[in-house]
Amino acid sequence: MGRLLREKDWSRHGLGPPSDRPTTLKLMTRVMLGSEQPVEILWGDDLHCLYNDAFQQLFDLGRGLDDVGQPARLLWADAWETVGDKLEGVMRDGEAHVAESALVPLDVDGVRQDRYWTYSYSPIHLDEDPPSIGGIFVTCQDRTASVMAGKAETAAKEKAQSALLETHHRVKNNLAVLQAMVRAEVRKSRSDDKTLHNALARLSGRIDGVLRLYEAMLSQSQDDAVDASRYTERLAHDVHGVMSSEDKIIDLHLDCEPVEMPFDVVVQLGVILVELLTNAHKHAFVGHATGAIHVELWRSGDETHLVVRDRRGERGMDEPRPEKSTGIGRMVLDAAVRQLSGESTTSDDEDGRTVTVGFRS
Repeated sequence: MGRLLREKDWSRHGLGPPSDRPTTLKLMTRVMLGSEQPVEILWGDDLHCLYNDAFQQLFDLGRGLDDVGQPARLLWADAWETVGDKLEGVMRDGEAHVAESALVPLDVDGVRQDRYWTYSYSPIHLDEDPPSIGGIFVTCQDRTASVMAGKAETAAKEKAQSALLETHHRVKNNLAVLQAMVRAEVRKSRSDDKTLHNALARLSGRIDGVLRLYEAMLSQSQDDAVDASRYTERLAHDVHGVMSSEDKIIDLHLDCEPVEMPFDVVVQLGVILVELLTNAHKHAFVGHATGAIHVELWRSGDETHLVVRDRRGERGMDEPRPEKSTGIGRMVLDAAVRQLSGESTTSDDEDGRTVTVGFRS
């Protein structure tokens, strides 16, 4: 490109011969030709175009070498609607313009194509009195590939998210139907079989807890951070209400500090809470007419702690509680704790049991 600029006949051109050009333009031309990055200089009122090899290769869009020196309005006719006012603004106001991954459509082999560019327009000041703007120093990078890849990735994520939400909707609807069937059986068994009634009531509580999880999932963006305290309190109230029976008075006490965490972590936290509350109602108050369940949520450093503590009240015929559940509920609880890479500890005293789950979030 340097050889072309030297050999081109500039005698009748608006820029004039290189030897007669302003010192500032000569210096900036040397900078342009010495750069390995795409650089263009637009000079004078007509914004005549000078550019280096990297710039010519970048815009190899049917613009031959004879285009050197053309006014920008002609050379960039296909882009002038997008960039023209910005270039004129730099010449008029003397303020640079920078754009990141901006859409500047261009004609490629006669076909209009969306192209994305990161570019800068910097005014070239002349050392004159009064000061004036001689031209514009242009740098640019083609960001089309990365922008299109980002759009494709976003579209794929949105498609996957849509499919996931559709699945969640179907599961939630199926659970709602199952819940209605179980509740009907609970009402029918109330006077027939106390053992069956209690078992169905516990099953209903578990289903209701899972339903609450799905309702939360469908109402939140999975990219959002969630206030786990509000979620924990709402879910605890819902599960406690379903699991409470008419022949016992079990109070629920909540002490949950505001803790924000990713939504997928909160979902696992909800699974743990449902199982702990269900187990407490099932095992803690056998032979007791009154009692209380305490739920605490707090964070220390980067570790979050969920504590569920049951306390027996007025005594009746106390029955021993199994040391460890081996059913499906315990499997679900252990799986959720592992999913969070957390740990759970259990301690018993004469008043009840305390389960603490700790995990990083």
